[in-house]
Amino acid sequence: MAVSEEKRKELMKHICSNLGEDFGELKCEELMKEIEDCDCANNYLRTLEKTIEVYKRYNAEVSPEVHNRLMDILDLTDDE
Repeated sequence: MAVSEEKRKELMKHICSNLGEDFGELKCEELMKEIEDCDCANNYLRTLEKTIEVYKRYNAEVSPEVHNRLMDILDLTDDE
């Protein structure tokens, strides 16, 4: 499963925002190119996307503590 261009842009906007940069700035464009060319980064993104998909699809029964920790790590809210 390839990471969609839309997901990449969402990720880059998030990263750039956290770095205090605007998405369209050269630094962010260079970072996006580096991530696109990096097998490790692409593997990480695919794994993250699969984890989110499985979590949403199967509604795994976990304790509220585990649920909250996972949601925090994935930077998601329950209404997404």
